[in-house]
This record gives sequence, C-alpha cells and structure tokens, in this order.
Amino acid sequence: MLGTLDEFYFLENRKDYNKDLKRLCENVVNNSKRVFTNFQTLEDYYNYCINDVILGKRELPDEGFEWVTEYLIATKIVKPSSYDLVKTIILQRVEWMKGRKNPNIELYYNDIPTILDDLENTNFSAEKHGKILL
Repeated sequence: MLGTLDEFYFLENRKDYNKDLKRLCENVVNNSKRVFTNFQTLEDYYNYCINDVILGKRELPDEGFEWVTEYLIATKIVKPSSYDLVKTIILQRVEWMKGRKNPNIELYYNDIPTILDDLENTNFSAEKHGKILL
C-alpha cells in the first residue's frame, strides 16, 4: 500500500533480530502515518486505489483477492456511476491472475458470480445502516 514496505521477514537464525525488530517497528509507525494522512476519507481511498487505475496512473494488485471486493464496495459507495467500468477492469485483472494460477483467485474464482450478485444487491449506504458497512 502506498508503495511502501508491506512485508517483513526475520532470519531463522535470529541474526540481526534486534536491528530488524527496530526497523519493523519504524516501518509500522511510518506506514500508519502515511495511511492516516492519505486515507482520511473513503473518497481518498477511492481516488488513490481505484480512480488512479481508471486514469492509468496505477495498476491493480496482482496478488490476493480481498482487494476485489474492497474496490468494488468502495466504488459502489463513492462513485456508483463508475461501478460497471471498475467491475470490468477488475474482472479482466482477475482473469489475468487466474491465467497465472494465482491461488487466491483460484480459491474464489467459481464463487465470483455469487460474490458479485451479493455486492450488487447490498445497500451499503449510511442512510440504510446508520453507518457505512466496511
């Protein structure tokens, strides 16, 4: 997220453990500051993660599956008029990832029509729920 380190490993032999732990803690603090600064609203999240993809400034993730539902829900809430376009772009990426035998996509692939149906038939509005469901 935000082009920063989002994975961290310690050596099995615990070599440099204290130094690595300190670096991990610093990364968590710095990444948290960046997230809370850049994503103060759902619109900020949409603009960075989704609208920049539409504009060709960023690529969609190439790992995992959770972002698929997160991006679709955010689009449905923030800019429903872009939902069909975003869904098309995402499904193209899903097919590309399936072609690469991504295990997360393969795990959910057959359920995608049901997932999409559920997303598209759920009202995520604050008016209905008193808060946004995320």
